[in-house]
Amino acid sequence: MVQRFREKLNNLRKDPFWRNVGSLFSGTAIGQALPILIFPLLTRIYPKVIFDVYFIYSSIILVTKIISNLQYHYALLLPKKDTHARALLAFNTAISLGVSALLMLIIIGIHPAVSKLIDNPNLANWLYYIPLSTFLLGLFETFMFYLNRLKKYRYITYGRVSKGIVLVVTQSLFGFLGFTADGLLYGLLLAQGISVVLLIFYAFRSDPACFVFARSDIGGLARRYKDMPLYDTLISFLNNLSSQLPVFMLTRFFGAGASGDFGMSNKIVNTPTGMVANSVGQVFYRETSDIMHSGRDLKAFVKRMYRNMFRIGIVPFSILLIAAPWLFDWILSDDYMSTGFMTQVLVPFFFISFMNNPATSLLTMLNKQKAGTLYQLALLGGRLLALGAGVLWFDHVLITVGLFSLVSIGFNIFLYFYLLRIAANPNTNYHI
Repeated sequence: MVQRFREKLNNLRKDPFWRNVGSLFSGTAIGQALPILIFPLLTRIYPKVIFDVYFIYSSIILVTKIISNLQYHYALLLPKKDTHARALLAFNTAISLGVSALLMLIIIGIHPAVSKLIDNPNLANWLYYIPLSTFLLGLFETFMFYLNRLKKYRYITYGRVSKGIVLVVTQSLFGFLGFTADGLLYGLLLAQGISVVLLIFYAFRSDPACFVFARSDIGGLARRYKDMPLYDTLISFLNNLSSQLPVFMLTRFFGAGASGDFGMSNKIVNTPTGMVANSVGQVFYRETSDIMHSGRDLKAFVKRMYRNMFRIGIVPFSILLIAAPWLFDWILSDDYMSTGFMTQVLVPFFFISFMNNPATSLLTMLNKQKAGTLYQLALLGGRLLALGAGVLWFDHVLITVGLFSLVSIGFNIFLYFYLLRIAANPNTNYHI
């Protein structure tokens, strides 16, 4: 059995696809693991109520990040001409700036009413920083995808590592200096800003002409990839909104502590597993484009990816399913044992979502955004009904989250079979 495992590992190392994944993942693991490793310290510096606010803020910017560049960053990998990619790079940057400015105007207008509604001075003050976070996240996605186009995976890794290191150092330092009300936020903003600056520097270093473009190209490219803002933005927005729906509903009906447990669980589990899925997803997106150009068997490639994702995830997710409450109690503190119980309820959903994550880019590559939009609308409705049923009929936080998890599992199983079906008959006339 050990020998067979070694053979499988050697085969993965020889596969160019998984070598590129490893290049992204190795440094990313450091950058993403550091904030998780520092949590036992941070949970003893900052009060739990601040973490509750921090995860609500994080949930909000995960939703606003989707509209930060209207998903045009996905188009950076698709044009054959480098001049077109450079025009899209400038276009993405302009969109991020415009969206963030609009968000600031909206927040200034609604802030007084929202402050009274949420009755939380910390969160009310943090709302003003949402446009800045949204702008930085939009730039990070844009330049990360541009470096992906250039196959500069090492530089993407450096950007992620820098973000993790700065986040750990600054959040710890602000906490020790007594900024226990806003230190988590200040550290997050600094980490976002520094990582963006590094990615911009690496893009210029890799392609000194990256900021040279023809304005006349932008209009045609915007129309050529118009399905991305029309459908991909809506798909991603609905996906993130439905994923973060428990945070908003749990806050409303069970208090910030319940939403904090969900946020912490999501962070602890999906940060390390998400960096694997995202690393695979970036290379998968690039390799899918190459397969479409060459006419190779896309379905076989997708099935192989699923098998390997299952092998990667089965052990860590099984451990969490069995021992999450005691792990959270031991690693963080006894205040977070409730987070462990919530994690057990969510683990099956986290696992199947982990497996599906890389392949969802097929919806864009194969011109299935309309189907993706319908899927996300149905998923949002199903999750809303599940959470509503949990609140109205059971009035129990774990049962409510359990219903959310169960509905999410059912939809992800459907998505798995749908992605395999469209991979069997790809539409080669779209974007390629």
